[in-house]
Amino acid sequence: YGSGPLSCELRMRKDNGSIFWTQLISTMQKTGQDHEVQVVINDMTERKLNEEALRQSERGAQEAKNLLKLVVDTIPVRLFWKDIQSTYLGCNMLFARDAGYETPEEIIGLDDYSMGWREQAEIYRRDDFTVINSGEPKLRYEEIQTAPDGRQRWLSTSKVPLRDASGQIIGILGSYEDITRQKHMENELPRAEKLESLALLAGGIVHEFNNILMAIMGNVSVVKEQLPPTHAAHDRMTAVESSVLKAKKLMQGFIAFATDSLPDKHSFSVANLIDTYCRLTLSRTNSTYTCELASDLWRIEADVGQIGQALASILAYASEAIPEKSVIRIRCENMVIGPDGPLPLESGNYLQVKVKVKNKVIPEEDVARLFDPTLTSQERGGRPGLAWAYSSIARNDGYLAVASSPGEGTTFTLYLPASAPSVPDETVENELNNGKGKILIMDDDELICNLLGTMLQQLGYTSETAFEGEGALAKYMAAKQAGAPFDAVIMDLIIADGMGGREAMEKLLVLDPQAKVIVSSGYINNSIMREYQRYGFSDVMEKPYRFSQLKKTLQRILTGKGGAL
Repeated sequence: YGSGPLSCELRMRKDNGSIFWTQLISTMQKTGQDHEVQVVINDMTERKLNEEALRQSERGAQEAKNLLKLVVDTIPVRLFWKDIQSTYLGCNMLFARDAGYETPEEIIGLDDYSMGWREQAEIYRRDDFTVINSGEPKLRYEEIQTAPDGRQRWLSTSKVPLRDASGQIIGILGSYEDITRQKHMENELPRAEKLESLALLAGGIVHEFNNILMAIMGNVSVVKEQLPPTHAAHDRMTAVESSVLKAKKLMQGFIAFATDSLPDKHSFSVANLIDTYCRLTLSRTNSTYTCELASDLWRIEADVGQIGQALASILAYASEAIPEKSVIRIRCENMVIGPDGPLPLESGNYLQVKVKVKNKVIPEEDVARLFDPTLTSQERGGRPGLAWAYSSIARNDGYLAVASSPGEGTTFTLYLPASAPSVPDETVENELNNGKGKILIMDDDELICNLLGTMLQQLGYTSETAFEGEGALAKYMAAKQAGAPFDAVIMDLIIADGMGGREAMEKLLVLDPQAKVIVSSGYINNSIMREYQRYGFSDVMEKPYRFSQLKKTLQRILTGKGGAL
């Protein structure tokens, strides 16, 4: 009493089982000495049903909103939407992560000048306003974006106008796909085609040139063996040998650049490689270098000579392009590339080597042409240079990229496959004895045949020659039937007019499965030279070779200690 009316809501059931809601409002009043209670009953069923419908509608709307967000975040493209001032109103999760944020809500209210790609902000806004002002979409156009970490990526972008219910434009809806990997692959195709066209020319040149080197090396070795070490001409012969080996390395580099030669891969540390090639390449230039190495650098699995020459070509280009004194900064660190990475590389562990020249800027239109193998000598500074470097790194399952911009200079980035340290094979040097035996020589170059015959005679062997495969097979079988078989065969791989080494080897193994055959060629890129045992050969010698290499190789196969050095 005196506390006002009391109210409560009741959920009740009618006789027919249906549910209804009522509101009871009770009021106590005093009448004289008596008290009376007045009760008002209101039917609230319709109100309650409306409230429940509203709650269900709100819950459904929230569920729809959550589903829409899930769909937007699941779509494998980057989505964003802006108002008519080019200010972000929202985005999906992929876009937010590309922008360097954890959630889409963090970019609301920002513009492109506030993002990691501020370098392209003006271009993006111009495109936005073109779509807003024209009312026409702009679809699937390519553009560059600078990521928050500084890397550049290629995008395929589309923008369409956003309209309200009345058709008024209120902003734009945009999307893009990261096509960086695709662009890299597209750039690879013309380079690969040009390199393939060079392969036909390179193979023949290298083969003939190595035969000439073989003649020089062989004759020098024969003369040198006949001279005492104190003879005045002995050192000169050694110098000639050294020059021939340098020419051989040059040919190896050329064939690696122009053809599909297989690199001789080993596991090694990059630290000494960088120091060695920096000192050798920059010693007579105006440039100096600094090198920053991560403390836990992985080893790389590659051909040390090819990677070293690639690095030397990059350093030479950097130093020659800058006449004034400059500092070339090198930084090395480990890098893991995932399966969907932007670079045309297999997923795995890599060593990233950055070579940066601060005061050198390459015009954008020239960057794509730096690795073109068909540039003239004048265009590439008088050397194969960067095309050579690009090809060498690619053959070692790596990648070479270049970026150049005002203020930042030019940076070459090498990505080299990383590996665990390898355990070097133990080799045992044996004393070389005078040879005894009968050797068959198969080569289509008469000069090489005569030279090898002289070298073998000086080693204590006897020899016969054949200029192609059928003749070699006939002589081999005749000697075997006569009871004076050949102890070994030195077989040229490529014969211009006749049966070559591979076919001859196949037929010889049918006649004599135990035949001991050394494959020898100037085609150093041929897969048979790298996997000679797979084709039945006992050993391999790359032309040109030294007198001492011939002695060691024959000793290995004749004593059963096979395996090329």
